[in-house]
Amino acid sequence: MRVDAARAAQLVANLSGVQAKVQAAAVGKPSVRLVAVSKLKPASDVLALHEAPTLRHLHFGENYLQELTEKARILPSTVQWHFIGALQTNKCARLARIPNLFVVSGVDARKKADALNKGRGQFFADRAEQIGDGPEQVRDEDDRLGVHVQVNTSSEKSKSGVAPDEAAALCQHILESCPHLRLRGLMTIGALARSQAVSSSSAKPATTTTAPTTTTTTTTAASSTFDAPHTDDEAGPSDTTEEDGKDGEDRKGDKDEKEGEENPDFTTLRQTRDDVASRLPVALELELSMGMSQDYEHAVRAGSDEVRVGSTIFGERPARKDAVV
Repeated sequence: MRVDAARAAQLVANLSGVQAKVQAAAVGKPSVRLVAVSKLKPASDVLALHEAPTLRHLHFGENYLQELTEKARILPSTVQWHFIGALQTNKCARLARIPNLFVVSGVDARKKADALNKGRGQFFADRAEQIGDGPEQVRDEDDRLGVHVQVNTSSEKSKSGVAPDEAAALCQHILESCPHLRLRGLMTIGALARSQAVSSSSAKPATTTTAPTTTTTTTTAASSTFDAPHTDDEAGPSDTTEEDGKDGEDRKGDKDEKEGEENPDFTTLRQTRDDVASRLPVALELELSMGMSQDYEHAVRAGSDEVRVGSTIFGERPARKDAVV
């Protein structure tokens, strides 16, 4: 797989700029995980950041299963993948079998958690058969599939996610009934208007240079287009997973939000996390995954443990029909 040197240098500069802003905002926090959202971008872009000597970036986000599966196949197993798209129950088993899938951000129903748990269990069973050992012997605690419970903090009908007062019950179900899953915390995709309101007054204009939208790449596998949109009775609303540019234009929020105030979505998720933690039968550190390109600095200051940033790093995305691995 060939990585264009100029493209790689630009990507490294962009990611480094975002990392610097995250670190500056993370006063008093030991670390904040930065997920580079690489959906609809070539695998060579991921490789450029993952193998950059000054970065060795690990965490990348995708939200189309076929694209993620192909990238996971051809890229190093040391990449830590995040699935952050709307989750369909009938695809959970296939998703859970990706060995280096770090977390699924978007679990909002018991049946989806159960399907992921079953798929991960089958992954362990298959691996045990290959090496001639029992499933429990080949399962390491670190191999459990991480999950974030998605909370609909903005109460928008177009958003997936459980209501805040339903989050504790789903978290408890995962802890008690899904031994192959690791509950990492809660996540939200809030209202765009709220993000725009807080970001307009919380930080100086970004100095990060937008990455070029075109890249010359060569892969060891044939390029493939991604799976067409699929809907069935298991599919929830189609959420925006990384909101910047055109990605966020269809997201409506509270237009009365005052500039400079904390985003209510962040406040709600933090309060929900605290409520869930107090109601669980075991002590558990639950992380918050909130904040995207429009508002990641504000999210970090509001207590986020993970932010998801895409086009600020990779540049504008192509149309889905034109994207290739």
